[in-house]
Amino acid sequence: MLIVLDSILFDIDGHIEIEVDDLQNDGTTTRRVNRVRLLNGETTYNDGGYAEGDRDLDYTWVPATEAQNDLVARMVRLYSQFYCSTPKGVYTVRPEGFNPDKERSRLRLFVVEKLV
Repeated sequence: MLIVLDSILFDIDGHIEIEVDDLQNDGTTTRRVNRVRLLNGETTYNDGGYAEGDRDLDYTWVPATEAQNDLVARMVRLYSQFYCSTPKGVYTVRPEGFNPDKERSRLRLFVVEKLV
């Protein structure tokens, strides 16, 4: 599966295409719900609804080159937000962590909003 990372501002090195593993956490759909157990044995629920910002994107891949890891690390260092295009949509994301490795790299992103 192909994902594309793009900087929000113009950056000649701010466009990276990555062929990630097919079995990925591409953002699960959850609601902001919690349950409160009352002393009388009943329960009450608080439902805060759903937002795209509740999603996390977690990708792993075998790096094509060491330069690919360097470019992803540069994006994570320089930008607090950037775009991530996936087969499921285009998102504004914030990087949570990047673990570069010669055998398998991992990138974790928090979704800010879904653009398309």
